[in-house]
Amino acid sequence: MIAYIISGITVGIAGFILMARAGSVSTSTGQGMEMNVVTALVLGGVPLSGGSKVKMIGAVVGSFSVILLRNGLIILGVNERVVEGIQGLVLLLLVFLTYVKNKDGVLE
Repeated sequence: MIAYIISGITVGIAGFILMARAGSVSTSTGQGMEMNVVTALVLGGVPLSGGSKVKMIGAVVGSFSVILLRNGLIILGVNERVVEGIQGLVLLLLVFLTYVKNKDGVLE
């Protein structure tokens, strides 16, 4: 329950900051950001299987890394769809690298 409370508070703060920055907000604000969040968490070292031994700093570093990747590619003039494709490939690579092969050659 505490996780949902913290999540709600942070979403409220983020929505307020976004509204202040853009000057307005709509109900569809933030749609399609799931890929960015998952990529940032995996890049920050958060395991997909869950766990309570994860440091918050990893998620913060991962989110800055995703922002740098996306903004850097956009500044270089790469198309937005290609940027999303590259981000998807980075996510697939990270997921593949986080899983370890056991002795039978099967991914765990």
